[in-house]
Amino acid sequence: MSTIGKKLAKGSASNTVYLFAQIVVSLFLMPFVIHSLGDRMYGFWALIGTLIGYYGLLDLGLATAVNRHIAGAIGAGDEQTCNKVVNTALPLYFIMGAVVLLISIVIAISASRLVDNPADVNLFAIVILILGVNMAVEFPLKVFRGILVSQIRYDIISFLQMLTLIIRTVLVVAVLVMGYRLLALAIVTVAAAIPAQILTIYYAKKNLPFIRFKVGGWCRSTAKTLFSYSYLMFITNLSASLRVQLDTIVVSAYMGLAAVTHYRIASLMITYFMSFLSSSIGVIQPAYSRLHGAKDNAGI
Repeated sequence: MSTIGKKLAKGSASNTVYLFAQIVVSLFLMPFVIHSLGDRMYGFWALIGTLIGYYGLLDLGLATAVNRHIAGAIGAGDEQTCNKVVNTALPLYFIMGAVVLLISIVIAISASRLVDNPADVNLFAIVILILGVNMAVEFPLKVFRGILVSQIRYDIISFLQMLTLIIRTVLVVAVLVMGYRLLALAIVTVAAAIPAQILTIYYAKKNLPFIRFKVGGWCRSTAKTLFSYSYLMFITNLSASLRVQLDTIVVSAYMGLAAVTHYRIASLMITYFMSFLSSSIGVIQPAYSRLHGAKDNAGI
């Protein structure tokens, strides 16, 4: 088996292992969290999670474009283009992160108009801000994950996801057992991601040592190339988000927060099945991009 073939097999296996670990944790943890928070508060948590999930659309499909063009440049042995893609994408993601933060602040300020129960207004605003800050940080990190994807290092990505899953699970159980509720849940969710975020940067630099991060390394033509591909992915991601995430908002509006909890359980099962298909065969995409960059049609 070729080196790329081994990476693909290893990546597919590690993705699948992580997914099943996520499912097992979810099946055991969800009843505990629902029991600790109650149907209404868990529905509140699920609704906030859905709203935060829509922040992903602000990516505009750029993550896939970055992954594709870095992998293509690596396949072509073009270090200069690789550096251009990275140094162009980073400023774009910092801008997107700032937009996420601004939207979170606006939503927090408007909490009284979005939440019917006055007692929940402050809680809603604080949780939105905490998770919004975390999402703002996540946007620039997409570039570093793109480097790992382009190198077909899904094993590293899965390891970091597993690390976050373990830390988050331990912290969630701990804070709920100690009697803390939704606010603590938001805080530990953010805290659990920090080690993996730091390690993502470390592994990205280690796996692509010729990358040089430059202030003012922005390239207009590279940005145009990225967006000429990313808008297609944005349309795809938008349709997927509307199909999967809009239901929670509709259920909340017409049936109440408690109903969101019951719907959430069923929707997660469907989401996990789709994730299994994606995690097992989705690793092939950067390999195609590298072969395309190398103009290796026979390899494709």
